[in-house]
Amino acid sequence: MNTGLDGNTRPDSIKPSKGQDSGLPSRVTATGNLQDIVDINHPLSAIITNAHAARRWLNRPDPNVAEAVAALERIVKDTARIDDIIADLGAVAVRA
Repeated sequence: MNTGLDGNTRPDSIKPSKGQDSGLPSRVTATGNLQDIVDINHPLSAIITNAHAARRWLNRPDPNVAEAVAALERIVKDTARIDDIIADLGAVAVRA
């Protein structure tokens, strides 16, 4: 088991094995800098934050469904942003 940035544990099968390339060097080479990697981390952090917020809103003695739905909508928006970034990275890699 390993621990992610969100503090949750995950099976070792999720992280790259010793012989498996994580892809980071090739992405950095393809883009010329780390900015694309940073651009992915921001919405990922927001997704984790909003997921925890939605859970807190729903676990209250008097659940606030409207706030939970708003947090879930932000998750959808941030997921779409990550999808756009990954598509851009793919386009850069194809050109490289």
